[in-house]
Amino acid sequence: MKIVIVLLLSAFCFATQAESLRIATGEYVPYTGENIPNQGISSMVVRAVFKELKQDIHLEFMPWKRVMMLVENGTVDGSYPWSANSERLKNYYFSTPIHQYRIFSFTKKGNEFNTAKSLTGKTICIPDGWDKSPFNSLIEKSKMKVFSPGTVESCFGMLALGRVDIIFINELVGKYVVDKLFGKKSPLVASEKDYLREGNELHFMVSRKSPNGKKIISDFNRGLERIKANGVYDAIVSVISTCVTCNQLGSL
Repeated sequence: MKIVIVLLLSAFCFATQAESLRIATGEYVPYTGENIPNQGISSMVVRAVFKELKQDIHLEFMPWKRVMMLVENGTVDGSYPWSANSERLKNYYFSTPIHQYRIFSFTKKGNEFNTAKSLTGKTICIPDGWDKSPFNSLIEKSKMKVFSPGTVESCFGMLALGRVDIIFINELVGKYVVDKLFGKKSPLVASEKDYLREGNELHFMVSRKSPNGKKIISDFNRGLERIKANGVYDAIVSVISTCVTCNQLGSL
C-alpha cells in the first residue's frame, strides 16, 4: 500500500510540474507581435527562460485591456512586457528586468519642444490603456492635454496631421511605428529629452492573486539569470540597437 501511495504521489507531482503555463501578451512591436519573426524580442527572451527551466508555456496574443484583466484575476499565469509603477505593484509581482529602454519624444519636424516649459498647454497622445505614470508629473506641471485613442498607430497619424503635438514612447516602438506608417518620407522627428524619465525597464508580470505567483516569478528570475550567464540572452537582445523593422529576428 505504501508503495502504491508513493507512486501515485510521484505521478501527481510530475503531472503538476509538467503542466503548461498560460502566458498572455499583446502587440508592442518590436518587443511582442503575433505576426512578426519569432513574435518579438521579448517573446524570444520569455521562451528562452522557460526552456531553460524545462517548463512548457502556451502563449496567447490579445488586446492589452483583456491581457490585464486575465492576469489580474489569475486566469492566465503571467504576461510581458510590462513597466512597473506604484499602482501595478499593489496587484502584481514583477520579475527582474527583461529589457531596459529609452523614452523618446516624437513631434512634427520643426516642433521639437526642447524644454519642459515649451510643452505648456500642448496635447500629448498616449494610447488608451498604456502606462501614463512616467509622464504624470510633467503633464500636470505643464498643464498638458491628453488624447488617448485606441491604438498607437492612431497617435502617430494624429501627430502627422497636427491634431496632437507630441508623443512620449519607447524609442524602438516609436521608430517601428513611424517606419511602418511613413517610411523614409516621415514628417516626424524623434529625439531624447533631458526632461524624460531615466532608467525605464520592462518585466514579466504575475498577479498577486495567483496562488503560484511568487514561485513563478522566483523561477522566472532564476531562468533569466541562467540565460544571461550562458550567453543566450545577449544573443537575443544584441539586435535591439539596430532593430527597426525587426526582420533580423528571423535569423536568430
